[in-house]
Amino acid sequence: MCHFLHYYVGALLDEQDSTGKTALLISTAEGRERTTDYLIKNGCDINKRDKLGQSALYLAMVSSNLSSSENIRKLLRAGNDSRK
Repeated sequence: MCHFLHYYVGALLDEQDSTGKTALLISTAEGRERTTDYLIKNGCDINKRDKLGQSALYLAMVSSNLSSSENIRKLLRAGNDSRK
């Protein structure tokens, strides 16, 4: 679905909802590995934070999903900067 919206409809990868969440923030919080991988590979801002100051790395770390550890590795390999 993410690929469809981005490629065919032209949805912006870093678009934020009313709470400041982007697709990456939501996908890492929900433990969606394939979506997280797609977003990172297609150039989303991996350091973007929501209105509470939460980053994708933080949300992956506090998530109770089994795939969170893989999303954490993906974010760190992509150059996530937790100081931003």
